[in-house]
Amino acid sequence: MSFKLINITDLCHDLIDNGHGYFYEKTYHRHIKDLKRLKNTKYRFNNRMANVYIFLLEQLKHHKGVFAGNNFILEDWQKAVVGISMGWEKQNADGKWTRRFNTVNLFMARKQGKTLISAGLALVDLIARPEEGSEICCVANKRAQAMIAFDSMHKMMKSVPEFKKDFHKTYNRMTYKPNDSAIYTLGRDSGSEDGLNISTILLDEYAQAKDTSLYDVARSSQGARQSPLTIIISTAGTNQFSPMADEVEYSKEILNNDRIDDNYFAFMATPDSSADDFDPFSLRTLKESNPNMNVSVSEESLLRDAENARERPIKLIEYLTKQVNIFVNSNDTILSAVDFKNCLTLEEPSIENIKHIFIGVDLSQTSDWTAITKTILYENNSVYCDTTLIIPDDNIDARGKELKIPLRVWIDKGFVVTTPGRTVDLNNVYDIMYKMIDEAEALDVPIEVLYDPWKFKGIYERFMLETDFDNLTSASQGFATLNEPLAMFLKYIKDGDIKIRDNDAITWMASNLEVIWDQYERCKPTRENPKKKIDGIAAIVNTFVGAIKFMGEAQEEDFEIWTI
Repeated sequence: MSFKLINITDLCHDLIDNGHGYFYEKTYHRHIKDLKRLKNTKYRFNNRMANVYIFLLEQLKHHKGVFAGNNFILEDWQKAVVGISMGWEKQNADGKWTRRFNTVNLFMARKQGKTLISAGLALVDLIARPEEGSEICCVANKRAQAMIAFDSMHKMMKSVPEFKKDFHKTYNRMTYKPNDSAIYTLGRDSGSEDGLNISTILLDEYAQAKDTSLYDVARSSQGARQSPLTIIISTAGTNQFSPMADEVEYSKEILNNDRIDDNYFAFMATPDSSADDFDPFSLRTLKESNPNMNVSVSEESLLRDAENARERPIKLIEYLTKQVNIFVNSNDTILSAVDFKNCLTLEEPSIENIKHIFIGVDLSQTSDWTAITKTILYENNSVYCDTTLIIPDDNIDARGKELKIPLRVWIDKGFVVTTPGRTVDLNNVYDIMYKMIDEAEALDVPIEVLYDPWKFKGIYERFMLETDFDNLTSASQGFATLNEPLAMFLKYIKDGDIKIRDNDAITWMASNLEVIWDQYERCKPTRENPKKKIDGIAAIVNTFVGAIKFMGEAQEEDFEIWTI
């Protein structure tokens, strides 16, 4: 099997000469500078070792997508990343040459082959730099995420007959028989972390980690290893104070020559979002974040995603974090405070040309907030929303202090209604709903109640027993139900087609709105932070679950762009 040795330094010069000044090119500059800076020190660059990793990686095969069954063919930028990160060596106290970079941080947009490269590197490291009893641990916030890298390594191993015969796999553990090495997973939900003796940590999608605790556990177990390795792979997320955001800033300082850490390798494919001329939707920005453009992801699809995100706020967070690869705060991005305030009004709603009325209910779980929204849909598809917010009157001042809001003032101004006791009285909720329904029926327009099923059974049964009104619809709080209504609500805010009864409490809740995404790229509001109440917004979105069926009638040709 022939393999032509690559001169990694010449490759870096070529990439710089043919490049466009993208931030990740600083990785190549750093390598070239280090050849001079670290000459005749305990560090050296072993070009042959760099080529060993490249050669072994290209013996592995893709296991999914259009390239399934084909060998890895590394792009030049990938060869440089692999060659630099694995080719540099340092001399230890015993005079032995071992790896220089104990941490390798690969930060880029999705669909750039991060997991394939990192999983492949960890796998071939067992062969290129063998150590008796090595332990490779795939670490992620949840074990299911860690299993992605583990499964990739398993499929890669099976694709090469020379590798396959030396590996043995049980349910969630692989062993490499020649030197009794092991590969396994660790997540926050994995159970016991005792007895770890990890040599290589594969830290997948670190942007999802809330803190460093799991990483700290894994890293502390490397103490007995002579040549430990941590590979961090991630795309950006919505927490600008996350551990991964810190790693990105640390890496940028290294690449900008503001910090020296000779044992830390960084490849940062991300634009400078603070620049005056930064345009998140430009082709240049996408190229800065997607070094594998037109290989694993097409320019056309990225520009289509950019246009989609420009037009639809619901897609903006996903686009900025996953395609542009910058950290954003979702509540700043998903719902513009300026746009929301422009939709507030103190005017009474018109009772002319009403098409439909919807009542959305979001009940409290214990002593929390309850919200009831009346949404009026007019013949021209414009909307008016009026939300009643209810809390129990127990410990008002303490709760206001905890949430850092003037709760007592809001109650005095009528923005929030209280009920006696420690929990919201559901009889009060029923009475408010009944009054809304009675007023709507007097206008002789269709009316529908959309409710979160949580604790609603008693109210539902009371309506069935005591009234003739039966148009009550359960609005499940899952991704499938809320994705499109949330998108519609945000579009109405952006376009100014909605009027919302002015209320300081509902404005506060709008500022708290954050979303989470599922594997199918559907999103819904999240209540993960107990101090960021969104009950009033949730009640409005519940009304849109019903209203969305009627909103396209007058603008049928435009309806498609509203859906997810």
